Amino acid sequence: MPRALIVFLGGGIGASLRALLFDSLASWGTVTPVLAANLTGAFALGVVFVLAHEGGVLRAETRLFVAVGVLGGYTTFSTFAWGADLLLAGHAQIEAFAYVFASLIGGIVAVVAGLIAGRGLVALLGRGGPGDAQRARNASADMDSIEAEDREASA
Repeated sequence: MPRALIVFLGGGIGASLRALLFDSLASWGTVTPVLAANLTGAFALGVVFVLAHEGGVLRAETRLFVAVGVLGGYTTFSTFAWGADLLLAGHAQIEAFAYVFASLIGGIVAVVAGLIAGRGLVALLGRGGPGDAQRARNASADMDSIEAEDREASA
C-alpha cells in the first residue's frame, strides 16, 4: 500500500478521535481539549516509538499508520497555536503562558512517560534480550524500504 495512503487513512482516524475528544471535553472550554489531545498524543508517540524501534513489535507500515497518520491527525500544532492566540486575544496573558508552558513541557514529559511505559510493555511482552537489536534493525530496514518505494513511485 502506498505510504501516502497509509498516512491518509490513519490521519482520518486520528482527526475523528480528536473530534470525539473535543466533543466530550467541550464543557471544559476551548483550549483544554487541545491540551488533552496533544499530551495524550505525545504519550502515545513515546509508546509507539519504543514498540517499533526498541521492541521490534511494530512493522514499519504500522508505525507509519499510527505515529504519522493517527497521532498526526489527533494532535495538531496549528490548533495548539490557535488556542494560545485565543487566550491572548482575550487578554488572558497568564493563562496563555500557562497553556503554552503546559503544552511544551507537558508534551516532553508525556513523551518520556510514554517511552517508560513502552519499555515496560516491551518487557512484559518478553521482547527483552539479544533479539531486540535485530528486531529494531528490521523495523528500520522496513521503513527504509517503504521510503525507497515511495521515491521510485514518485519519480
